Amino acid sequence: MKKTQFFALIFSLITTVILSPSIANAEKIQLTPSQQKQILEIQKDATTKLKAILTPEQRAQAEAAVKNGDKKVNLKLTEDQKIKIKKLSEEANKQVNAVLKSK
Repeated sequence: MKKTQFFALIFSLITTVILSPSIANAEKIQLTPSQQKQILEIQKDATTKLKAILTPEQRAQAEAAVKNGDKKVNLKLTEDQKIKIKKLSEEANKQVNAVLKSK
């Protein structure tokens, strides 16, 4: 599994809201190449920011959960991490929705 895919999975595991249900079905909604590129950039940016929020131990724990096929993982996030991740999710959702509306 590529690291980008891995952290995208972590992002969806940590947040209760995936960036957008439409991202998972990008092929089904027929995004333009430009929209696909924009959404990938949003995901990459969110992944980078998520890496900065999590501790190395939390990343290792999440990686193990993904490898084991666990759908839930308790990373024992601090309140500060929860706030940052929620904000990150909201920002990414807003960006993705703007891309989807530009169709």
